[in-house]
Amino acid sequence: MASLILTIEGQTIRTVRLLEGETLVGRDPECSLVLERPGVSKHHAVVICRGDAAAILRDLESTNGTMVNGQRVSVTPLTQGDVIKISDVEMEYVPMVLPDAEELPAPPHHEDESQAGGAPTAPGDLRAITRAGPRIGGPAGASWVGDAVAFTIAARGREIQAFISADALLSHFDVLVYGPDGPTRAVEAYEENYVSINVVAYKLFEESGREPIRIRNSDFEA
Repeated sequence: MASLILTIEGQTIRTVRLLEGETLVGRDPECSLVLERPGVSKHHAVVICRGDAAAILRDLESTNGTMVNGQRVSVTPLTQGDVIKISDVEMEYVPMVLPDAEELPAPPHHEDESQAGGAPTAPGDLRAITRAGPRIGGPAGASWVGDAVAFTIAARGREIQAFISADALLSHFDVLVYGPDGPTRAVEAYEENYVSINVVAYKLFEESGREPIRIRNSDFEA
């Protein structure tokens, strides 16, 4: 698990432990991490943590945007020392639970629409698409994270986070990930082609040693 150190104008205001799963950040009192600051949207961003895999930050189409290390982002993995900035609040990402980190409240329980006959998961939704039986894509399985399928590979005695982009899935596996069932198709495409995708992931990791691994169109041999 991981922590965030929150500062305003260089002064630490709190240290929090990220939740397993999704930590919703915003102005709404129902958010787990509430930021009552000017320029913060009701639901501004979310940080996704699954076990020891790399955390993922996603901006939720906020009005004023989310910055990481001075760059505006939509979806990005987080690594040691990354600084998230929302309004005037800076949050340093630390991939461990700090001794003084406070526990955040779990989000209120809402019935899952997909189980209640509601709308299917849409592109950009952060709910993992679960499967019965053995997990493909690592211990947590593969999941859609906004513009890519996230999965892990076992290397150097641990799980390494990896992503395959939506355009790579379209170009190489003829999968259009946009539309009501896009995330489901994307995850299914990974599961059906995971051997060839994992081979590319291993090759990229061996060549660069960089984490997380990002698979793009150009990473597949013609």
